[in-house]
Amino acid sequence: MAVTINGSTGIQLDDNDKQKFGTGGDLEIYHDGGSSHILNTTGDLIQKSTGWISHACDNGQYWYNNAINTAYARLDSDGLKFNGDTAADNALDDYEDGTWTPNPHDGSVTSAAAKYRKIGNQVTIWAQLLTFSDTSTNDQIRIKGLPYAPSSGWHGAAGAAMMQEVSEATGWIAYAQNDQVRFYASSTGGYAQLRHNELDSGHQIYFTATYPVN
Repeated sequence: MAVTINGSTGIQLDDNDKQKFGTGGDLEIYHDGGSSHILNTTGDLIQKSTGWISHACDNGQYWYNNAINTAYARLDSDGLKFNGDTAADNALDDYEDGTWTPNPHDGSVTSAAAKYRKIGNQVTIWAQLLTFSDTSTNDQIRIKGLPYAPSSGWHGAAGAAMMQEVSEATGWIAYAQNDQVRFYASSTGGYAQLRHNELDSGHQIYFTATYPVN
């Protein structure tokens, strides 16, 4: 084993010569000529820092499971990838939870539990709508204020809706398109639209919708 000590370069060992720590040499650090190794054979390998701990390499950051001999997560400029996948289209590049404020096209509304979750380019919204100020206009109910606008290349995305105290009892869906959510039901000929003048006293609307964004 050759050991070189230099004030400018530090302590240098030849390839495959190991620096061992612990009574039984349980921690080894060495270079084999092609790769560098940190081997812990007893207990856990613990890293602590008052700031970030980053494991970086030229082609991204990896989380590796030695028990199954595979990289199960990779973080690079595309986002987070799993199970050895390298395709940019499959990368998870965003995750976000938040709230939003439903804003009807006509009048105002009291809302509750208006939340959203964004995973990559997919957004799911939830909300409870009660006490619309406009219950007389013969205009379709349109809810604006979405946290993200649906993709312009998408024709819309339907979700579920549950209502009480509306004059037309039927199965409604929530439909997200452009910057709005509208409510439709199946009908002979065309779709039935939920309108402001169909809201009775004590009306409530619960709905969710999932849609893609650009």
